[in-house]
Formats: sequence, C-alpha cells, structure tokens
Amino acid sequence: MSRNHKHNPEAPSGVLQQCSQYHLVEQALLCIIKAQPTPLSLQVLASQLDISPLHLQHTFQCWAGLNPKQFLQPLTKKKVKNHLHESQSFLKSAQKSKLSNVSPLHNITSVTETHPQKEHKSRVNPTEILYGWHASPFGDCFIAVTQQGICQLAFSDVNDTRPLQRLSKLWPYASLINNVEITQSWRNKIFFPSCKQASLPLHIKGSRFQIKVWETLLSVPHSTLASYQQLAKAIGSPTASRAVGSSVGQNPVAWLIPCHRIVRSDGVLGGYHWGIARKQAMLLRELS
Repeated sequence: MSRNHKHNPEAPSGVLQQCSQYHLVEQALLCIIKAQPTPLSLQVLASQLDISPLHLQHTFQCWAGLNPKQFLQPLTKKKVKNHLHESQSFLKSAQKSKLSNVSPLHNITSVTETHPQKEHKSRVNPTEILYGWHASPFGDCFIAVTQQGICQLAFSDVNDTRPLQRLSKLWPYASLINNVEITQSWRNKIFFPSCKQASLPLHIKGSRFQIKVWETLLSVPHSTLASYQQLAKAIGSPTASRAVGSSVGQNPVAWLIPCHRIVRSDGVLGGYHWGIARKQAMLLRELS
C-alpha cells in the first residue's frame, strides 16, 4: 500500500486554478461564519485575509461564478428553513412512492452488506481497490474505486493517512493499489462538468439500514435541502432521526451521496464530517 502524494498534472482546463483557490475560499467562509450574525463587507473580509478586495472578488467569480454579494450572504436560519419548506413536497412524494419514481443522479450498482459470512467470501475472493489523492474544488480528496464503481470519496490532505486507514478497515480483505492515473479520471468525472457522465456507479459497503439511508440521500435533488427528521420519514422510520444522523455521518462517498444537503430542522446547517466551511462551500455552489 505504497503512497504517491503527487497530483497528476493532466487535468481539464481551469481545474488546477479552481483547486488552488479553495484554500482562500475556505478561509473566507470561516471568517464569515465566525462573524455571524454580523455581515462582513468585501473590504473588511479582504482586510482580514490580507489580500486586495479585487483579488478576493476575482476568486469568488472564478471558483464558483459568484459575485461578492452572493458569496457574502451566509445561509441564515431563515434561508435554510425556506429551503426545507420547499423540499417537503418532494420528500412526501418520495415517501409515498418508496422512491420508485425518483431517478437518482448516481446509481448504486453494487452493494456489499457487512456480514460475517460475506466477509469470509471477501477473504477467499479479495476485491481489488485502486486509490489516489487528488486536488478538487473543495480541497484535496481521496478517491477509491473497485471494478463496480466508486467505493470511497473523502476530503483530506494528502499527508492524512486516515482515509486509507478507513478504507482498510471497511474492506479488510481487499487488495489496495495506489493508481493515481485511474483515480484521476474518476476525479474529473466527479467534479468537472466537461467530463462528467450522466450517472456515476457507486460500490458501497454498510449495514442494511445505512445503505437504505444512502440510497435515499441519492434521491435528494440538486439545490434541495432536507432535515434529518425528513430523511427519517422518507425511509419509513420517522422515529429514527438519530440513527439516520449516524448513517449520514458514516457516508463513504462524500459529495456524490449528498450528505451535505442534510441540515437541522431548526435551520442550523449542523455539522459535517469534512468541516462546516466545506459544507457551506458546497451549498453555495449548489444554491446560488
């Protein structure tokens, strides 16, 4: 399981620029979040970041096509509650139809439930998993794929060994191979529209309940927010909000299985395994 921390230089036009800009975007969002509920002007924010307002404005525009006003207006409780209200009709119809009439953006083509007998079969016929670290519009990410599809997507610095450790723990008998050439092609399909296919295959592993939650998450549309309680109702377990929250937090494929779209029913964004600033950044790109 050797590691190669170099990002493959072959990437779509503009990709590396977007990736390099995320650090500044994250620092700006952390300043905005810290100042809430007091709004920050472009000039004040630029001063706190020790850069020119023009540079900051250019970064907003290049990174997400946002003007300063769009970027500087945080997702307030009122805005979040409005989005939750708008999503009620969708989630009610999803619950009634058991999601049969909902077409998720990405398909779970292969599911491996955690079970002792199935773990024994995995030891006899080990799965080959290719992995690599890459730059993305939301910071460095770790991507792992099987022949069936993407099995892990985590946001992590290239010096952080935890994603690889988690992969080893979840797939204890798999053969793990560092192959940034293959995983970069997946990175491009995941994050950049010019090379994104209509649907990406996912190969996920978890308990039956976790998989049910993740499948439902895949049916939460782009630019839509849902609460943990709404998600629990959508899977037919209205009293299982806490268990749903735990499953959301264990999501193995960030961004594609959109756990960042799940917020608290009181209008607070809530936590995010990969950091609140990153969650805010993802929602900014989707909701603006």
